[in-house]
Amino acid sequence: MTSRTTTTGAPKMPEGTGNVLIPAVTIGSHAGPDSLRARISSSPKGPGETRVLIVDDELHVRLVLERILDRAGYQTTLASSMREARGRLESQPFDLMLCDLMMPEESGFTLLAYTSASHPELAVLIVSGIDNPEVAEPAANAGADGYIVKPFNSNTILINVVGALRRRAALLEATFQRNRLEDGVATLEAELHAALGHRKAELDEAVGRAS
Repeated sequence: MTSRTTTTGAPKMPEGTGNVLIPAVTIGSHAGPDSLRARISSSPKGPGETRVLIVDDELHVRLVLERILDRAGYQTTLASSMREARGRLESQPFDLMLCDLMMPEESGFTLLAYTSASHPELAVLIVSGIDNPEVAEPAANAGADGYIVKPFNSNTILINVVGALRRRAALLEATFQRNRLEDGVATLEAELHAALGHRKAELDEAVGRAS
Protein backbone atom coordinates (compact mmCIF):
# COMPACT_ATOMS: atom_id res chain seq x y z
CA MET A 1 0.00 0.00 0.00
CA THR A 2 1.26 3.49 -0.80
CA SER A 3 1.83 5.49 2.36
CA ARG A 4 -0.11 8.66 2.75
CA THR A 5 0.81 11.89 4.45
CA THR A 6 -2.05 13.90 5.91
CA THR A 7 -1.92 17.44 7.29
CA THR A 8 -4.78 19.03 9.20
CA GLY A 9 -5.32 22.02 11.45
CA ALA A 10 -4.54 22.51 15.13
CA PRO A 11 -5.21 19.37 17.18
CA LYS A 12 -8.07 18.94 19.61
CA MET A 13 -6.59 17.14 22.59
CA PRO A 14 -8.61 14.98 25.00
CA GLU A 15 -9.58 16.73 28.20
CA GLY A 16 -6.78 16.93 30.71
CA THR A 17 -3.92 16.36 28.30
CA GLY A 18 -3.28 20.00 27.37
CA ASN A 19 -0.99 21.15 24.59
CA VAL A 20 2.55 19.94 24.14
CA LEU A 21 5.40 22.19 23.11
CA ILE A 22 8.49 20.28 22.06
CA PRO A 23 11.83 21.71 20.94
CA ALA A 24 12.21 21.99 17.19
CA VAL A 25 14.97 19.55 16.29
CA THR A 26 17.10 19.56 13.17
CA ILE A 27 19.11 16.36 13.07
CA GLY A 28 20.60 14.44 10.17
CA SER A 29 19.22 11.07 9.18
CA HIS A 30 22.25 9.22 10.59
CA ALA A 31 22.69 11.34 13.71
CA GLY A 32 23.93 9.73 16.89
CA PRO A 33 23.47 10.97 20.47
CA ASP A 34 26.54 13.25 20.29
CA SER A 35 25.13 15.07 17.27
CA LEU A 36 22.25 16.44 19.35
CA ARG A 37 24.71 19.07 20.57
CA ALA A 38 23.57 22.61 19.77
CA ARG A 39 20.96 21.37 17.27
CA ILE A 40 17.85 21.94 19.38
CA SER A 41 16.13 25.21 18.57
CA SER A 42 14.73 27.32 21.38
CA SER A 43 11.52 27.83 19.41
CA PRO A 44 8.79 25.36 20.46
CA LYS A 45 6.97 23.05 18.10
CA GLY A 46 3.22 22.78 18.61
CA PRO A 47 1.23 19.54 18.24
CA GLY A 48 -0.16 20.68 14.89
CA GLU A 49 3.38 20.54 13.49
CA THR A 50 4.15 17.14 14.97
CA ARG A 51 4.91 14.44 12.39
CA VAL A 52 3.93 10.86 13.26
CA LEU A 53 5.00 7.67 11.48
CA ILE A 54 2.56 4.74 11.85
CA VAL A 55 4.11 1.31 11.26
CA ASP A 56 1.88 -1.78 11.19
CA ASP A 57 1.40 -4.63 8.73
CA GLU A 58 -2.37 -4.69 9.34
CA LEU A 59 -4.21 -2.22 7.11
CA HIS A 60 -7.15 -1.66 9.46
CA VAL A 61 -4.81 -0.83 12.38
CA ARG A 62 -2.93 1.70 10.27
CA LEU A 63 -6.17 3.32 9.16
CA VAL A 64 -7.63 3.47 12.68
CA LEU A 65 -4.48 5.09 14.07
CA GLU A 66 -4.35 7.45 11.12
CA ARG A 67 -7.96 8.53 11.70
CA ILE A 68 -7.42 9.11 15.45
CA LEU A 69 -4.30 11.19 14.93
CA ASP A 70 -5.59 13.06 11.89
CA ARG A 71 -8.66 14.16 13.83
CA ALA A 72 -6.37 15.41 16.60
CA GLY A 73 -4.44 17.47 14.06
CA TYR A 74 -1.22 15.48 13.78
CA GLN A 75 0.59 14.98 10.47
CA THR A 76 0.62 11.25 9.75
CA THR A 77 2.53 8.97 7.39
CA LEU A 78 1.85 5.24 7.05
CA ALA A 79 4.25 2.33 6.55
CA SER A 80 3.25 -1.32 6.17
CA SER A 81 6.70 -2.85 6.77
CA MET A 82 9.94 -2.26 8.62
CA ARG A 83 11.76 -1.67 5.34
CA GLU A 84 9.24 0.97 4.30
CA ALA A 85 9.47 2.57 7.76
CA ARG A 86 13.24 2.90 7.51
CA GLY A 87 12.87 4.44 4.08
CA ARG A 88 10.39 6.99 5.44
CA LEU A 89 12.68 7.83 8.34
CA GLU A 90 15.59 8.39 5.98
CA SER A 91 13.61 10.63 3.63
CA GLN A 92 11.89 12.98 6.10
CA PRO A 93 11.99 13.98 9.78
CA PHE A 94 9.50 12.60 12.32
CA ASP A 95 8.81 13.43 15.95
CA LEU A 96 7.03 10.22 16.92
CA MET A 97 6.66 6.66 15.64
CA LEU A 98 3.88 4.21 16.53
CA CYS A 99 5.10 0.70 15.76
CA ASP A 100 3.81 -2.86 16.02
CA LEU A 101 6.15 -5.47 17.49
CA MET A 102 5.15 -8.58 15.56
CA MET A 103 5.62 -7.97 11.83
CA PRO A 104 6.07 -10.64 9.13
CA GLU A 105 9.62 -9.95 8.00
CA GLU A 106 11.18 -8.37 11.13
CA SER A 107 10.52 -7.80 14.79
CA GLY A 108 9.71 -4.35 16.08
CA PHE A 109 12.74 -4.70 18.33
CA THR A 110 14.90 -4.49 15.20
CA LEU A 111 13.34 -1.15 14.27
CA LEU A 112 13.70 0.05 17.88
CA ALA A 113 17.42 -0.70 17.79
CA TYR A 114 17.70 1.16 14.48
CA THR A 115 15.86 4.28 15.67
CA SER A 116 17.75 4.37 18.99
CA ALA A 117 21.05 4.40 17.10
CA SER A 118 20.17 6.53 14.07
CA HIS A 119 17.25 8.71 15.25
CA PRO A 120 17.69 9.37 18.99
CA GLU A 121 15.43 12.42 18.70
CA LEU A 122 12.45 10.19 17.75
CA ALA A 123 9.83 9.30 20.39
CA VAL A 124 8.54 5.73 19.96
CA LEU A 125 5.31 4.09 21.10
CA ILE A 126 4.81 0.34 20.72
CA VAL A 127 1.27 -0.66 19.75
CA SER A 128 0.97 -4.43 20.14
CA GLY A 129 -1.53 -7.22 20.69
CA ILE A 130 0.86 -8.84 23.19
CA ASP A 131 -0.25 -8.03 26.73
CA ASN A 132 2.77 -9.34 28.60
CA PRO A 133 5.16 -7.48 30.93
CA GLU A 134 7.95 -9.80 29.79
CA VAL A 135 7.61 -8.19 26.35
CA ALA A 136 6.75 -4.63 27.40
CA GLU A 137 9.74 -4.26 29.73
CA PRO A 138 12.35 -5.24 27.11
CA ALA A 139 10.65 -2.83 24.68
CA ALA A 140 11.07 0.00 27.20
CA ASN A 141 14.69 -0.99 27.80
CA ALA A 142 15.26 -0.96 24.02
CA GLY A 143 14.13 2.67 23.77
CA ALA A 144 10.32 2.68 23.59
CA ASP A 145 8.61 5.62 25.32
CA GLY A 146 5.40 3.69 25.91
CA TYR A 147 3.55 0.43 25.30
CA ILE A 148 -0.08 0.31 24.15
CA VAL A 149 -2.01 -2.97 24.04
CA LYS A 150 -4.50 -3.68 21.25
CA PRO A 151 -7.42 -3.18 21.17
CA PHE A 152 -7.22 0.48 22.16
CA ASN A 153 -9.44 3.57 22.18
CA SER A 154 -8.70 7.05 20.90
CA ASN A 155 -8.07 8.57 24.34
CA THR A 156 -5.51 5.88 25.14
CA ILE A 157 -3.64 6.67 21.93
CA LEU A 158 -3.76 10.45 22.33
CA ILE A 159 -2.78 10.49 26.01
CA ASN A 160 0.16 8.18 25.32
CA VAL A 161 1.21 10.30 22.35
CA VAL A 162 1.28 13.42 24.52
CA GLY A 163 3.19 11.61 27.24
CA ALA A 164 5.78 10.22 24.83
CA LEU A 165 6.38 13.62 23.25
CA ARG A 166 6.77 15.26 26.65
CA ARG A 167 9.24 12.64 27.85
CA ARG A 168 11.28 12.88 24.66
CA ALA A 169 11.25 16.70 24.84
CA ALA A 170 12.57 16.55 28.41
CA LEU A 171 15.31 14.13 27.33
CA LEU A 172 16.34 16.34 24.41
CA GLU A 173 16.42 19.43 26.62
CA ALA A 174 18.51 17.64 29.26
CA THR A 175 20.92 16.42 26.59
CA PHE A 176 21.18 19.90 25.11
CA GLN A 177 21.88 21.50 28.49
CA ARG A 178 24.48 18.86 29.37
CA ASN A 179 26.25 19.28 26.04
CA ARG A 180 26.16 23.07 26.38
CA LEU A 181 27.76 22.76 29.83
CA GLU A 182 30.42 20.41 28.47
CA ASP A 183 31.14 22.84 25.63
CA GLY A 184 31.45 25.70 28.11
CA VAL A 185 33.90 23.78 30.27
CA ALA A 186 35.97 22.80 27.21
CA THR A 187 36.07 26.44 26.08
CA LEU A 188 37.22 27.63 29.51
CA GLU A 189 39.90 24.95 29.62
CA ALA A 190 41.17 26.00 26.19
CA GLU A 191 41.23 29.68 27.19
CA LEU A 192 43.06 28.86 30.43
CA HIS A 193 45.60 26.73 28.59
CA ALA A 194 46.22 29.54 26.08
CA ALA A 195 46.58 32.13 28.87
CA LEU A 196 49.04 29.95 30.78
CA GLY A 197 51.04 29.36 27.60
CA HIS A 198 51.16 33.08 26.92
CA ARG A 199 52.19 33.82 30.51
CA LYS A 200 54.93 31.17 30.39
CA ALA A 201 56.28 32.71 27.17
CA GLU A 202 56.37 36.14 28.85
CA LEU A 203 58.20 34.72 31.90
CA ASP A 204 60.72 32.87 29.69
CA GLU A 205 61.36 36.08 27.79
CA ALA A 206 61.84 38.02 31.03
CA VAL A 207 64.28 35.41 32.39
CA GLY A 208 66.20 35.50 29.14
CA ARG A 209 66.59 39.27 29.32
CA ALA A 210 67.68 39.11 32.98
CA SER A 211 70.38 36.60 32.25
